[in-house]
Amino acid sequence: MNRAVAPLLAVLAMAGLAPTSAVAAVPVEVRAGEASEVVQVEGRSPVHRASGIIYPEKAGALRLGKLSVFGPGDVVGVYYLSGEPGDTLLSFFVYPASQGMDAEERSVTAAIDRAWRAERLAPPVALRLPAGARVGWYDLENKHSTGRSVYVIVRRGDWYLKARMTLAAATSGDAGLALVQSAMDALPWAE
Repeated sequence: MNRAVAPLLAVLAMAGLAPTSAVAAVPVEVRAGEASEVVQVEGRSPVHRASGIIYPEKAGALRLGKLSVFGPGDVVGVYYLSGEPGDTLLSFFVYPASQGMDAEERSVTAAIDRAWRAERLAPPVALRLPAGARVGWYDLENKHSTGRSVYVIVRRGDWYLKARMTLAAATSGDAGLALVQSAMDALPWAE
């Protein structure tokens, strides 16, 4: 921060008038790899170090709540509507593209089938997404919750960008579909 501005901000803060940082630091959970996979600079959205892809502060009405590192170049941002148990949430993954799109989509659907009792649905709406995006809709149920879920996979150079959004049971119908579209519109699919 500019040394000349810092005293002014301190005075404004004491008066309760200081501007807030545009983006608060987001907790980073490291499951494998290192926290350095994500670059965070005060006042700016976190950046996936290897790809340069930005994790926006908000995805529609959902707010970025945490980042998790799963290994070299493998990072997910988790977005919450309210942060309450059973909440609508969006996971936005950026990870190395180590296989073709068909194989990647099979891996994604197999993971969904392992974790949930999942019924694949016809798309209730056509999302505005880049050409070549893969999309799947499900009604999901497991011992913890039920809801409607959508995944989107896009290949961007050497990286896959994947969003999986699960709507809480209370968020359904047209309002739920609008929530999905606004979240997908906010994600950095294009280069």
